[in-house]
Amino acid sequence: MAVSDEAIAEMIFDLIARTGRSVSPDDVARALAGPDPKAWRQLARQIRARAIHLARAGDLVILRKGKPVDPEGFAGVYRLDVPRDSHKAAAAASDDAAADAVAGTDD
Repeated sequence: MAVSDEAIAEMIFDLIARTGRSVSPDDVARALAGPDPKAWRQLARQIRARAIHLARAGDLVILRKGKPVDPEGFAGVYRLDVPRDSHKAAAAASDDAAADAVAGTDD
């Protein structure tokens, strides 16, 4: 199954935004390829490579046992999340949008 790196990145960030928490790379693969294990498992290496690229850029955090790890040297089960400051920024933007809606402004 051919999936672009951009589609993988978009799905990672979409799932994190929708759930409000870290996501498993398996969840990303299932969202892209469907429930068939044979199909979504083929995406594992590509998702891992994209996650490492995004982590190097500072856009994503790779977690092991709930703690951030170096994207260059981790092994085993991992999860993906946005940097903590991004959660705060998203919450603040949401609060600002809600306040603007109540006030009738659109800054």
